[in-house]
Amino acid sequence: MLVPDGLNTSLTTPYAAGESRSFWPVRNSEWVGATGLLVACIFWIFCIPLGDSQERKRALPQCFKNIKQVALAIANYESVHNSLPPAYVADEHGRPMHSWRVLILPHLSEQGQEIYDQYRFDEPWNGPNNAKLALRCPDVYRCPECVRQNGRAKAWMTNYVAVVGPETAWPGERALKSREMTDGTTTTILVVEVADSGINWLEPRDLKLADMMLTINGPSGNCISSAHTDCARVGFADGHVNSLSNSLNPETVRALLTRNGGERVEDF
Repeated sequence: MLVPDGLNTSLTTPYAAGESRSFWPVRNSEWVGATGLLVACIFWIFCIPLGDSQERKRALPQCFKNIKQVALAIANYESVHNSLPPAYVADEHGRPMHSWRVLILPHLSEQGQEIYDQYRFDEPWNGPNNAKLALRCPDVYRCPECVRQNGRAKAWMTNYVAVVGPETAWPGERALKSREMTDGTTTTILVVEVADSGINWLEPRDLKLADMMLTINGPSGNCISSAHTDCARVGFADGHVNSLSNSLNPETVRALLTRNGGERVEDF
């Protein structure tokens, strides 16, 4: 630390007999050190959380945009193929081989088209060629807040999944049409957020309605969840995105996940 001009001249004051001439410089050094430590503590307490908070705020709108982009890609897929993508493509034995996240890649972005062109459908999602694509997960499949928390540690993991089941918009390997959502596309969920899904983005695996918790940000993790606070985001079949509060009752969550239950859902 630089010593301000003139500070040393004040230390030439006569000392009492027997007093060490290094006394005042030592005391001054201790004072400067203590002041520096105090400033560092104040910075850590106030500035670091502020920066962290700003990062979280920036991640929130991008998370909305990601889900909306995925929902629109699904809609574009339907306009080309005359049906929504199936939750997975199965082999002749009914084993899931390829995910809907791969099927919509050409409708997602230029990056998606590039990855799709390198994907091989003559081997499973984790085959020797396809496995090389795991770490090329499109940014749109990952929540920015989760990326910030995990870094590159889970670069293969998607945060946006479907909810699969006979009553949902994703009845397994059968491709659905939007008109089959008799509850209406504005109240039928298509894509949900899961904070720590553990699902490789290429893997033909998602949440299952029969097994999942219907509580938002529930303790088990097998539910709609978020790295953000007090809510989680979902994309609907009409393309709009909404936040579901932690306090939303499970009956309403189930009603939003089913496509033809006949439930009347208003405010949520």
